[in-house]
Amino acid sequence: MALLTPKLLLVVLILACPLIAFTQDNYIIFRPHPKKSITRIYIDRHGNVYPPEDSIEKAKFPDTSRKNPEYADLRAYYLKYNPAAFQRLRSQYGVDSFLQLQDRLIRDCAESVNTQLAHAKKLIVLIHGFNEYAELPYDTLETAIRQRLAGQDVAWLEVYWDGLKATTEKPGHVFRIWRRANLSAPYAAMTLRKLFTLVNNTDLYIVTHSLGACVGTRLLFNTLEGRHFPFTKAWKQLPAPSQSSVTLAVLAPAIAGKRVFRCIDQTVSPGDYRHYKRLIVGYNKYDYATTKSARLLFSRLYYSTSLGCNPSEIRRTGRVLRRIDAALQYRPIDFTSPDIRHGTHRIHHISSYVNRKPDFGRFLDTTFGP
Repeated sequence: MALLTPKLLLVVLILACPLIAFTQDNYIIFRPHPKKSITRIYIDRHGNVYPPEDSIEKAKFPDTSRKNPEYADLRAYYLKYNPAAFQRLRSQYGVDSFLQLQDRLIRDCAESVNTQLAHAKKLIVLIHGFNEYAELPYDTLETAIRQRLAGQDVAWLEVYWDGLKATTEKPGHVFRIWRRANLSAPYAAMTLRKLFTLVNNTDLYIVTHSLGACVGTRLLFNTLEGRHFPFTKAWKQLPAPSQSSVTLAVLAPAIAGKRVFRCIDQTVSPGDYRHYKRLIVGYNKYDYATTKSARLLFSRLYYSTSLGCNPSEIRRTGRVLRRIDAALQYRPIDFTSPDIRHGTHRIHHISSYVNRKPDFGRFLDTTFGP
């Protein structure tokens, strides 16, 4: 009997899962309510920024296949399907085109962040992963971080990007959105680069979960992975954040390690990466999402997630970073230790990591410590 290769076996596992025609939502149109003293930016699947007003009528989004580029795309929504709403926004913001509206919304977001920074020394940016409604996870993270930074004035930016949301947690439905969420991530990173050209200098802390690490890394440097992203050239010409001190903390990162971070010095202005002070990686070799519900071997297949679970990939990444920038502090935090009450820790959700007090405490201490 012929043995299946790991790649073929993964394909079999995916195809064996029941798939239906509509298995996900582009969740970003379901925006949480504004939160006092926190800036939020909402970004659609193609990097367009939502206006803060509730001007979206879900029923007017085109009822087409999710493969259609107009699906859940704000440009199509305002210019083709609801031009009356766009005319109201034109009048409100004093703009003539959709691109001018986008520039204005990004500028307004930057001004909101800078207003916070007038009274704060740190800017914390939260970036969620795929298959996640992020409001509650952000609340969980913020509560834990506020406790760690008690008494410190901090500015916040919550990033909501279209990482999609499966209609059920069945493996087939989740796998169905995985590729499409990966395709949305670089658009979000490109928009954030535009934003950070307008943000004042500060100590910048970027905290990501799951596929949010893909957004966070592409925000900071140009990776070699430009597949299916038509704006690769424009993205690579946008400067990375120039804040004087940048810390990237990735929790359960659903990305590769060595292949991504070998590009950390690929910034528009040579030497910008010297501002990157720390990289903290919270990983767990039993996490069901980063292991793709299987073994560590599968984490490297179908958009690698090996940095979030594979100790060998953690070590390889460290070696690459030391060769590029010996001054960068690279700190892996192992969340693998078994939970006596609930068995081996496999849950991927943010709250599962936050609730592991000793490990998450070390994660925060390493991220925000001296």
